[in-house]
Amino acid sequence: MSSEPLGGTGCVDPSPAEVRRRQILDAAGACFARRGFHAASMAEIARTFGMSAGHIYNFFASKEAIIEALVERDLEAALDEIEKLRGAAELGEAMVAGVAKGVQKTVARSSLALEIVAEAARNPRIAETVRAMDAAVRARLKEVIGAIHPDATRVDERELEAKIELMLALFDGLTVRVVRNPDFDREGVIREMQEMIRVMFAE
Repeated sequence: MSSEPLGGTGCVDPSPAEVRRRQILDAAGACFARRGFHAASMAEIARTFGMSAGHIYNFFASKEAIIEALVERDLEAALDEIEKLRGAAELGEAMVAGVAKGVQKTVARSSLALEIVAEAARNPRIAETVRAMDAAVRARLKEVIGAIHPDATRVDERELEAKIELMLALFDGLTVRVVRNPDFDREGVIREMQEMIRVMFAE
């Protein structure tokens, strides 16, 4: 699987098959967000870019497989962002620097994220994929934050895990707030979240 953006920094251009696969994921994500997982059909997804529904099955065996691929793509993007923390001179400020981008992405993808979580609540296969992604993100955050902490040998493991859980809960909670209060003050929330994370990960 690959999440390298088209025109990104990768040295190798994506193959036509990879380009088509990304197009399917983008179209499916938009359809799921707009119509819901069960209401969105393969035919509707295919119509968005002129492909037959049957052709999609050359890339994905089912709508479930598409959701799994969307989750895996999000995982790769999240791990890439976490890796950018390595080598940070100041841990707290490095964490704070990513808040605005994180909030913007969370708001933009809230409908799709909620649809995936709702499906995970009903579908054990999707639940397993979502939980595996969450575990991978938490493990990488713990590894990277622990490694760059100025006194890594004295980092309390349970405390660090709790801080990571709280930070992730802040972003997860925004997906629901976007639905309940779509006009919330984005800039104000970003400022307050930055301050909370600065305090949590102060060196």
